[in-house]
Amino acid sequence: MRELCAFHEFLCRLRLANIMKIIAFMCLISLVFFELPIFAQTVSSVSFVTIDQGQDSGVTTARNVAIYKRKDWKTFWKEHAGDSTPPSINFRKKMVVAVILGTRSNGCYSVNIDNVENETGQQLIVYYTETMPGETCACTQAITNPYHIVKTKKSKLDVVFQGNTATLTCE
Repeated sequence: MRELCAFHEFLCRLRLANIMKIIAFMCLISLVFFELPIFAQTVSSVSFVTIDQGQDSGVTTARNVAIYKRKDWKTFWKEHAGDSTPPSINFRKKMVVAVILGTRSNGCYSVNIDNVENETGQQLIVYYTETMPGETCACTQAITNPYHIVKTKKSKLDVVFQGNTATLTCE
């Protein structure tokens, strides 16, 4: 009988230890999912300045680019704007980020880089919005190539582009 009580006590302790492990695991998971301060991501906004924005890029295919070197900048600018002189950029301190929508069927399309963020020092996120015409919009019937080109502080982080769409409401 004494062995049975000892065995029962052992099982109770084993169950209690497992229950405590399960509770600890659930607490850890809840901290991660609810992003409590010790696990919270640090996101900081990065300033940027528009270099060029419009609807007449020479680049006709959709493209998101990050440019870090003067040589690449000159090559990109030649495709974008032909033989015009590219704006001067200090590539030791700055980089260029561009969103090119590619060819669109009318003048109601546009693109805007809304924000650039450094997320936890792991990636640079470029948020942009593509605007397209609503059903009732009367748009210029011309082929366009919308674009937005900005310069920002140089970063070695991976650049990720996060697009959003908006529809014009025309009366």
